[in-house]
Amino acid sequence: MTEDVRSSFARVAANYTRAKYHSSPEGLREVLELARPQLGDLALDVATGTGHVALALAPHVRRVYGLDLTREMLDQARRVTVERDVMNVEWVIGDAVRLPFADETFDLYTVRAAPHMPCSSTARLRCRRAMCCTRSRSGATRRMSCR
Repeated sequence: MTEDVRSSFARVAANYTRAKYHSSPEGLREVLELARPQLGDLALDVATGTGHVALALAPHVRRVYGLDLTREMLDQARRVTVERDVMNVEWVIGDAVRLPFADETFDLYTVRAAPHMPCSSTARLRCRRAMCCTRSRSGATRRMSCR
């Protein structure tokens, strides 16, 4: 399935930088309201695509990592990052089921739109373990809780 996802999204990566759904200011404001980022946060945006959510989080956190399966999506994200001169974002190729980070690394974990991502208990456990659980937040549907 991973290769199918990669090949599907690789073909449309350039379109994602302009897609209204992903780039609308209203939608990104809603993500920020739900996520409630704090300046000291180390954030992870999974299935980041071309990085709209990660870039929206960047001014509000210490550092944000955008993780995606598709190199072409991250190439677009890197291009936009340079255009906007954003310095606290890193782009990582990776799979949400096998996060390439140590346990309890992140304060904030976001996934905005990832219908192709498995919703298995294994994926949820990996996401939960990636978070730093010292400051659990509840109430946001896009946020994993440490409970």
